[in-house]
Amino acid sequence: MRTVGRREVGGALLGTLILAVVLSVLVAVGLRTGHLGRPADPVPTESPVAQPSPPSPTTPPESSPTPEPTLTVIPPDPALAAAFAEQSAARGGVYALVWVDGDGLHALGLAPDDTAWSTIKVPLAIAALERAATTGAAVTRDVEAAITRSDNPAAARLWTSLGPTRDAAGAVDEVLTAYDSVGTRTEDETVRPPFSAYGQTRWSVTDQARFAAALSCADPDSAAAQVRAAMGRVTPEHRWGIGQLDSAHLKGGWGPDVSGAYLLRQLGDVTVDGRTYALAASAQSGTGSYARGAADLTALVQWWADEVAPDAPGLSCPGSGPGSG
Repeated sequence: MRTVGRREVGGALLGTLILAVVLSVLVAVGLRTGHLGRPADPVPTESPVAQPSPPSPTTPPESSPTPEPTLTVIPPDPALAAAFAEQSAARGGVYALVWVDGDGLHALGLAPDDTAWSTIKVPLAIAALERAATTGAAVTRDVEAAITRSDNPAAARLWTSLGPTRDAAGAVDEVLTAYDSVGTRTEDETVRPPFSAYGQTRWSVTDQARFAAALSCADPDSAAAQVRAAMGRVTPEHRWGIGQLDSAHLKGGWGPDVSGAYLLRQLGDVTVDGRTYALAASAQSGTGSYARGAADLTALVQWWADEVAPDAPGLSCPGSGPGSG
């Protein structure tokens, strides 16, 4: 057997070392020039929802009213809370009533559910008008139908006009944020077929009252003011609750839960004794019926107008006196 000499081993090691150095240099050059590719970054399974670009200083978005301080949340008066609880117990359902006046935001009761149903058509209509290349007759007709008659096909066309579902949800979110409902995100997936995705948005009664207050102060030339005007033309069969009061601008929403019991939602603004207030309300009657829920909300809002509004200061818009009705 042949014995390997020390000189041969040393030569082999030197050759291996030289080869490793050469290969390292070639790899480094290849990576730098792009001839040897690095592993690709992981591809996300979903595209993130696009965030709105910051507004240009010279062209602020139409939906952005003058920023205001956060509304002061007023703790409920114990006697008033007890009276509302008594009213609710007498009707046997679950109810909530939130209003904004010159002092801040007030809340009574407990909301049975946060599902927006057709109340989401208000920011949806505003977004569609703002995004339309021109305020064409078709968009205007659909806004009128979606707001005054709660027409679902018209609302679906407004939603489609905003692009793919994620883009549409983002456009509605921009309106919600601009009008003081910053915590609400529009649903973009169909979570309860056959109901629309946007109708299943979780929108709290408190955030709806904030939104209604900001909407009542919308610039008269804005898309929001155009939608609010349509809210003053709601058809008689939908004018329960807030709609029974003078100069009401409102939009209602309603739909069944999984057991079939109807949830009723409403937001808007009203004038009582010449003073404007923003309101949001929610109801699920003891029987679970639509008709009973509508009658209950009408009675509770009338109770508020008789017992609470006369002692409450009217809502004021930035840079002006009390908000108009």
